[in-house]
Amino acid sequence: MPGFVGIEAGQAAFGDVYAWFKELLLWPIKNILPASNVLTEDQKNALTVEFSAKMLPEITRSCQDCLKLNRT
Repeated sequence: MPGFVGIEAGQAAFGDVYAWFKELLLWPIKNILPASNVLTEDQKNALTVEFSAKMLPEITRSCQDCLKLNRT
């Protein structure tokens, strides 16, 4: 825009990194757990839902600054 100066905030992909990391950590739950003979289908589904719901809040709590290195 003419007459304006822009600055890169450095956090454009921050949420994308969290979402990618969540999916990376959930890979075993989504791909290995379904083949388990130890748990019932209801238990597998409950674990998948619980892990998925708690993953991002736990990453945020445990790693407050590990992904914030790209700040302006």
